[in-house]
Parts: sequence; structure tokens; C-alpha cells
Amino acid sequence: MPPNHVRLVRVVDPIEYKRLKRREVAGQARALNFSCFNSRPFLRSDRACMWLADAVRVNLDKHDCHLWAYCFMPTHVHLFVYPQADPPSVGLFLESVKKSVALRAKHWTQMHAPHRLAVMADARPDGRVVHRFWERGGGYDRNLFKARAIWSMIDYIHRNPVTDGLCRRTGDWRWSSAGWYTDKAESVLPLNVSKRPPRPERR
Repeated sequence: MPPNHVRLVRVVDPIEYKRLKRREVAGQARALNFSCFNSRPFLRSDRACMWLADAVRVNLDKHDCHLWAYCFMPTHVHLFVYPQADPPSVGLFLESVKKSVALRAKHWTQMHAPHRLAVMADARPDGRVVHRFWERGGGYDRNLFKARAIWSMIDYIHRNPVTDGLCRRTGDWRWSSAGWYTDKAESVLPLNVSKRPPRPERR
């Protein structure tokens, strides 16, 4: 769970998602967390993670966002972005990222592993079957602007692989910005922290 003072707001789909009012506020960082369909480990392969990295990289530029932190887990994703545009378009950024990955995943599966389409199948009440990579809805979306909350979120994002037993040190997880923060290691995604506040001194 995230720190007590960094509360994430759950977005529920399909009905409640239609009422979602994203707070597109200039000058506020956005912590985004979204899951694979039915919490399946669709991101356990490097191939799928590269699809996601490609989509994030393209859309950071397209929607004028800085990336402060990230972590790709097998079943879900954390992105911490700082939008530059006024007004921001983080909702469109997220929609574009997810759509790009979903299309590539479906196409690859149809071509190379059609038997795996069944795990992506979502039967709708009207009888239609659609194939999903991502869970329906917008996931979690949190606006942050205080330095202590921002750094608590960054630390929480980086701890995910250790908490789930995927590695011993945060910096050991390839699909995370933790190594860039702790070891100055090369990051899979471009980070721009020029407008991130400095870490507050410990109380």
C-alpha cells in the first residue's frame, strides 16, 4: 500500500469512470497507476515492456510531459509525470499510451500466439467479445504538489519490485527509474526532473 499521506484515488469502470473528473491542473505532478486486464502478468516479458516504453517515450513528447519516476510491474504500471502544457492533457497522454500498447499486443498475439487471445477476452453483456490488455477504466490518478508527498510517492513507486519479492534492491529492477536515482544507472525511459522539488530533510 502507498504511504498513509499519499492517498490514491480509485477510478472505477465502466459506470463511475464516465463521471471521472481528472484534475488537469498546471504545475501539479500526476501519479498514474493502471493495471493489466484481470491483473494478468502481461508485462512479465521484455517484449511487452518495450512496447510500453516506446509508447510512453513518444507520448511524453507529444503531450509535453516530464517523467519523474516509473516502474513497470508484471501486472500493473506506475508513471509519475509532470505536465508542461497549460492546460495539461495527462488524460490524453494515458489514453494514447494504453491504446498503443493494446494494439501492438493484440496484433502480436494474433500473429504469433493466437491461442493466448483467450486470456485477453472480455465478454460484454451484449454478447460482444473484446480483447483487452488493460483493465477497464483509468486506474488511479493522483495530483501531487508538496515536496514531501512527491518524494514519498517516488519512494513508493521504486519499492514495488522489492515489496513483491521480484528483486532485493530497488535499483536492481530494470523496468524502473530506481537505478537512475540510486546508482546513476542508465534509464530505459528519459527522465526530466528539472522541475521536481528537492528531497526534504528528514524530520
